[in-house]
Amino acid sequence: MLGNNYFLVRNYESAKTTFLALPEPLRSEMRVIKKLILCEIFLGDPHSALHYLLTILREIPDFIIKTDVEDEDCPCRDLICHLEAQPGFSSENNSTILSMSILWLYCSIDKSLYYLDMLTPDYSTSDIQEFSKLMHNYINNNLTINSLERSL
Repeated sequence: MLGNNYFLVRNYESAKTTFLALPEPLRSEMRVIKKLILCEIFLGDPHSALHYLLTILREIPDFIIKTDVEDEDCPCRDLICHLEAQPGFSSENNSTILSMSILWLYCSIDKSLYYLDMLTPDYSTSDIQEFSKLMHNYINNNLTINSLERSL
């Protein structure tokens, strides 16, 4: 698929355009949405990325949280380094913090929560609140499952 080729060579704008031009059944596939999230982050729209992310977290959170960064050639580490190296990068910029929280979810749920907790209360939206709730529910459910497995 052409969108995947653009994504692999880190041409995120062309990848996004190509993914969004796919017919609806293909555009709604989790693999496409997962890549759209990263395209939106790189293109500077973390709120669109969050919208796509919530689609996956509501249905199959492991699809993001258990990403094999090496096997899937996931560019999240590159994007994190890119964001941190940008002129004007600030850990006090809510848009940047949201981007970092989303990117870190591919690699580390704890680091993702760290950034999410850094967002100022006045920046909170219903999507950000849902993101936080879904992540905390995921952690709590997995702690419960692991505790039950140990007690068997």
